Amino acid sequence: MYKIYLQKPDQRICSKTITASEKAALAAFEELVDRTDLDGLKIIAVLSCKDRQLALHEFDHADERGGRGNFWRGRIGEINLSKSVGGRQQDMFGVSKE
Repeated sequence: MYKIYLQKPDQRICSKTITASEKAALAAFEELVDRTDLDGLKIIAVLSCKDRQLALHEFDHADERGGRGNFWRGRIGEINLSKSVGGRQQDMFGVSKE
């Protein structure tokens, strides 16, 4: 199951979505990431599956990231959901790890 949510600095979670669908998970994460009203705030958007974090979006670093790192706006298609499937874990370059 995919879990998509916003997490506040005090660790409270809000706007949570749980789904088994990859397509719905990406759509829910993209909807959160596209919230420009959160830019500059110390809030994160998280996409996880099976208690493994697949993507983390930091709203407070929008300007300094230049669209890279933990800033996923406009880059949802780059998220590798295959990391959530059992088997060997892949690093960010797609290289399998033992």
